[in-house]
Amino acid sequence: MKLYPEIILRANTNNKNVGAFRFWVLAKDYDRGSGFLPAKAFRRYLFHELGIPRATVYRWLSAAQYLGLVDYKNGIYRLISWHKGAAIAGVGRLLRPVEIPIEDFINKGWLGFVWKAFTAHYRGENISRATFEHLTGVPERTQREYEAQAIVEKTPCYADLGDPSKNPENARFMGEGVFGM
Repeated sequence: MKLYPEIILRANTNNKNVGAFRFWVLAKDYDRGSGFLPAKAFRRYLFHELGIPRATVYRWLSAAQYLGLVDYKNGIYRLISWHKGAAIAGVGRLLRPVEIPIEDFINKGWLGFVWKAFTAHYRGENISRATFEHLTGVPERTQREYEAQAIVEKTPCYADLGDPSKNPENARFMGEGVFGM
């Protein structure tokens, strides 16, 4: 399914009901582009095909309607656009969408998989946890928990000072105290 992970992460940080956003994202995935869904067919899909409990679906739906993500009229759900949903979550700029298995999005530990999808935007780049916190609002400790849940592949981040035999300025001093003092 198509997902903009920064929407979910920022909504969670801004204390918005993430269940509402889960319902909306699942509805956007079920929708074929018109922004209008038959309500009964969609709920049946959530209950029977995805196995989400009825109480959970109705709780998510109520929250989605409250936030303005979904509107219900005459047996039809009307969905707002990705950009309007991002604005409700507090996201200023959307990155490219990421594909994520729907099972990962509805099962336990789903926020870890959303985090993994977000970090996929920066694969191969050395980005600090502080920068990720600035972008998403997710604290460092929570980032580590999400990575443990979703088994995120980590790359080491270190400075290569070069070869000291070719450039003596690159040699490290192993003296006493901090920074050789």
